[in-house]
Amino acid sequence: MHVSQKDVKPILEALINLRFFQVHPRSDLSEKQWNYYFRWKKDMGLMNREQGVFVELHTGIYYHELLNKKKEQLFFEDLTEETLAGIKVRCMNRDNTFLYLTYHGAQHMYFRLFWLKDVAEALRQWELDHVKILNNANELGFERLLGVSLELAREFFNAEIPQEYHVLLVEKRAIIKKLKRLCMRRILGPEELNFFGKLRKHYYIMSLKPGIKYKWVAFQSIFHRWYIRKYLGGN
Repeated sequence: MHVSQKDVKPILEALINLRFFQVHPRSDLSEKQWNYYFRWKKDMGLMNREQGVFVELHTGIYYHELLNKKKEQLFFEDLTEETLAGIKVRCMNRDNTFLYLTYHGAQHMYFRLFWLKDVAEALRQWELDHVKILNNANELGFERLLGVSLELAREFFNAEIPQEYHVLLVEKRAIIKKLKRLCMRRILGPEELNFFGKLRKHYYIMSLKPGIKYKWVAFQSIFHRWYIRKYLGGN
């Protein structure tokens, strides 16, 4: 469920009144801690044990290292409507949804294959404006994310890569090959990462976008995310 950051507290209070309890982060964070938490994280989890219902609240789709809060607005331009259970809901258009699928799956190294299956099926079933997707990927610095997603979709699900992406895949062949190799080890490896697996994941994240500034932010996030997990109850 997507919520505005300013609405987090009243929504949490409403859910707690409905017998939900806060799973992550801790429920006793100060205002300063909440602001720090939302700089690096975007989700909160709540559970109702009586009904067996888990609810996750998201304040956005940003991932601090890869996509800041301002840039995420690109995904919500030109919204469309889809019908779910007979109800019309506003959502991302399919071009932006496809780019989001590659962004979300690639940041997690596609260790759950259904994320990659979604990418492959979108390529097969949707009429997409691939030129627009490429332009948005360039604006966001997502060329590597997009490239490794396409290559993995072809590797695992025999997805046909549209002609529009061929220049991207040729120009960035070396880095995409390296990212693909790291993803393959994650996909085919154990669910729980050991020490060396975590090192490979950090190396992968720092390779997803070019530039020293990006790598410095990605390096800083290792500490901040550890601190949030250890002291603020983040997941």
